[in-house]
Amino acid sequence: MKTSWRWLLLVLLVLAAAGLGYGVLSQPHLGGARWQEAQEDNVREAVFRRQIAEHRRYGEVCFLTISGRDASAMAVFVARRFQDASFVKSMAASQEGPAHSPMLVNTPTHNGYVDAHTGQPALQFSTGAVEWTSDVRAEVSGDGSIAMESGNGGIYTVVWNGHRWNVTRYQMQVMF
Repeated sequence: MKTSWRWLLLVLLVLAAAGLGYGVLSQPHLGGARWQEAQEDNVREAVFRRQIAEHRRYGEVCFLTISGRDASAMAVFVARRFQDASFVKSMAASQEGPAHSPMLVNTPTHNGYVDAHTGQPALQFSTGAVEWTSDVRAEVSGDGSIAMESGNGGIYTVVWNGHRWNVTRYQMQVMF
């Protein structure tokens, strides 16, 4: 009787350990390649939110784009991450098919961009590839435009604080 209880206990412990091991192994670890890949959109979101906070002053519509991201993926990114901000739109979504007019137009009367659908003043922000400099630190190129020939671009340093990603530094590289 004691032997069968020991075997049962041993089997349960092995199964519990295997289940715990699977759970730990299936989750991306802080700083691992899978974790970094899973965090790239969080890093980009931190950069976009910083760009918007620094440049949106008068209720402008903000158009976002990520270098190399197709229209449908960009629309999903905006829908998921900016549900709380109806003024944020995907720039890529405006370029689907020839029947759609551009959502962002440059007009001399507004001295900058306007949303072609609403007529509201608009801003355009973009990010490039995420470059990992350490397990909890990344650099992202980004730029913002308030008109066709007015804006700036540079490198954003984004750091994981244990709970979320924060932009800690911006180094301007170009002003146009």
